[in-house]
Amino acid sequence: MLIALVVFFAAFMQSLLGFGGALIAMPLLATLVGIHTATPAFAIVGTLATLLNAIRWRSHTSRPDLIRLIVPAVMGIPLGISILARVDSAVVTHGLGVLLLIYVGYHLLGFVLPPLQHPAWAYATGFSSGVLSGAFNTGGPPVIVFASTRQWSPDQFRGNLQTYFLIISLFLVAGHWLSGNLTGHVWHTALIGIPALVAGQFAGSRLCGRVKPDVFRRLALVLLLLLGLQLLFTTSHEDGEHRGLDWFAGDVVHFPRVAGLKVPHMGWNQLRIVRPAPPLAGFPEGGSVYFVHSYYAVPRDPAVVAAETDYPTPFVSAVWRDHVFATQFHPEKSQSTGLQVLQNFAEL
Repeated sequence: MLIALVVFFAAFMQSLLGFGGALIAMPLLATLVGIHTATPAFAIVGTLATLLNAIRWRSHTSRPDLIRLIVPAVMGIPLGISILARVDSAVVTHGLGVLLLIYVGYHLLGFVLPPLQHPAWAYATGFSSGVLSGAFNTGGPPVIVFASTRQWSPDQFRGNLQTYFLIISLFLVAGHWLSGNLTGHVWHTALIGIPALVAGQFAGSRLCGRVKPDVFRRLALVLLLLLGLQLLFTTSHEDGEHRGLDWFAGDVVHFPRVAGLKVPHMGWNQLRIVRPAPPLAGFPEGGSVYFVHSYYAVPRDPAVVAAETDYPTPFVSAVWRDHVFATQFHPEKSQSTGLQVLQNFAEL
């Protein structure tokens, strides 16, 4: 069920925005089934997703740009798959987390690159995307950043990206097959996700054009930021035991099974400030935020705790150290208090 929900939301955002599916799905799938299963499984699911989108936007493509991106990307895929096979899974997961945070920071902080007109930029972008696709199945960020400098129309943006991702996905699946990565467990995981993929694609296509893409893009970035909380800790016990980034020593554990305690913890609850982290500046005393979760982080160092919440006993609802801040609650669902947290974070 959790795998299907992850794939549904990823497919929904992919259909709506034209990108972002793997960035949303991979961190969650990596914690559910492990990075070595998540990467080839979502390569299979992603191929079907990009096929549907590429057909939909097939008339809005630029062949010269695609050729300059695709050829070096195909050359980079074997290197990425080799990294996945030979490097410890914890290192690969760490790399995924770092990529995620860099990509979110790039967009939330509003960086703008000058036009990248020289063909060498396309070749470098394609190769790096191929390596990231092979290792993490997340080759989108460099291509999306490059595309944002090309002054493509929205339809051309979607058409070029989906055609690129389709061709790369086909080579990616072939590479995993030749490397022996398409195990029975991988196929089982992919088959669970396919019905959710179709449903998510349909829902996203129905909303496309009726909502402002910038709004959904920012919500997706906020979601990716929230996913970082569990990845930042040493170990997560959600659906098994999985290694995190270990930026904060500690574990992510399930709420205790107590009679009368509803899990997941869902709804409004008060935030108690423990340390005045900059993103929490101006937060009202006794203010409430919105939660939806069944697991919570338990840091080994109490000095990193920025806020706590009671349910019914205290749990950590925000952590902060140096330039890293993460929350258990959903700022984007927490009305004016949540918007203040996001504004504070963006202005750091």
